[in-house]
Amino acid sequence: MQRAVDALLAVDVLPVQRMTKTGLREFDARGAILDLRVRDDRTLRLVSRHEVPLVRPDDVMAALARVDQDFVPAGTPLFHRRFQGLWDGDRLLDPFGSADWTI
Repeated sequence: MQRAVDALLAVDVLPVQRMTKTGLREFDARGAILDLRVRDDRTLRLVSRHEVPLVRPDDVMAALARVDQDFVPAGTPLFHRRFQGLWDGDRLLDPFGSADWTI
């Protein structure tokens, strides 16, 4: 998994495709990624920018598979949003001002 993450972070642009209600759409998955790390053998930590179109975690998984053909998730990937807020480079700022989270 680390090899795929390194390969994805090494590129500036990586187009992926997703089927939408208006048809097949291609967009840059790499541009929205602020931080992507392997936490253990089965867990990735993704911090992404909320853009239009929204780059979803499954788009990042498709991008990982695109840069490393040997990357195959074990089983069905599960995604969990832990926080949402403003990213200042090393921590997430609570948009309501009640707390800051170091990730």
